[in-house]
Amino acid sequence: MTDLKPPPTGLPFEYLSPADRASLLANVWSMLEVGPERLMAVAERERIRPSLLLPRAGELPVSLSGLDAVLKSMRHRNNRQSPIDNPRSVKSVLMRWQRLLRKFQR
Repeated sequence: MTDLKPPPTGLPFEYLSPADRASLLANVWSMLEVGPERLMAVAERERIRPSLLLPRAGELPVSLSGLDAVLKSMRHRNNRQSPIDNPRSVKSVLMRWQRLLRKFQR
């Protein structure tokens, strides 16, 4: 997980530059190489949101059904946590700002 780097702009895949797309697809490849068991363990440890890995509609492949159960159980636990008073990171704020700008440009 330490080698995986998200695109710096936070843009959807279609809007990324070819270099950013290549980097993102290399990350996907490394996730596929570790296998479903290790992917589930890392997703649970890192508290990955289900929307990042699972499609919203349609049936899941058998290999991802366990991941679905792990991520959904985490989602219910995370809703009960109290809000944290720490400020957001600069990266998080910039990504939200870029998203807001894109919404106004539509």
